[in-house]
Parts: sequence; C-alpha cells; structure tokens
Amino acid sequence: MFEIRTYTTPDGKLDALKSRFRDHTIQLFDRHNMKRRRLLDAGGRAALEDTLIYILEHPSREAGPEELGRVPQGSGLGEGQGATRKALKGPLTTKVESVFTEATDFSPIQ
Repeated sequence: MFEIRTYTTPDGKLDALKSRFRDHTIQLFDRHNMKRRRLLDAGGRAALEDTLIYILEHPSREAGPEELGRVPQGSGLGEGQGATRKALKGPLTTKVESVFTEATDFSPIQ
C-alpha cells in the first residue's frame, strides 16, 4: 500500500517546506522506520509550483495512520513545526491531502 501525500504551501514558502523535510522530517521518518519512496516537486509546472509530494510505503491502509501516530510526542516533529511557523510568521501549508493506492500487477514496485 502506498500513501501519496500532497502538501500545498502559501505563496513563496515551498523552499521553507523543502528545508523542513530535508533537515528534520526525513530523519524522523527514518528513525521510526517509515518507508519513504519518493519526494517530488512539480518541476516548475505553474499549477503546482507551491506543492511538495511524497510517497510512503505501508504494509496496509490501516498502518499508514498508525505509523504516523507512532512518532512520539516530544520527538521534535511538533516542536519543529511550531518553530518553523513562528519564524515564517504563519503556517507552511495551506492544504494537506492523502491518497492511498495499491500497485498494479504490472507495476515494477510491488
């Protein structure tokens, strides 16, 4: 099961969100054995210029929220988000979407 998460940022804050992932969030995913498959940006497409997309792999649909819930309080995830929000004088995201998908039988990723 794959979870595709799409984060939309306010104008001009995509680089700050990328930095947040690069410098903090990815390490938390790794520390808690969350299997990340891809982190993507829109590659200059105007309609998605303020969007970060990433894909996580989970053993089941139910496991996705469980894995995110296993990141313990005090791990720095919440504190880091709060510090970033304060430094930027507002939130890093305006919308977060999550879609669960399964690989097709002809997909190179199973």
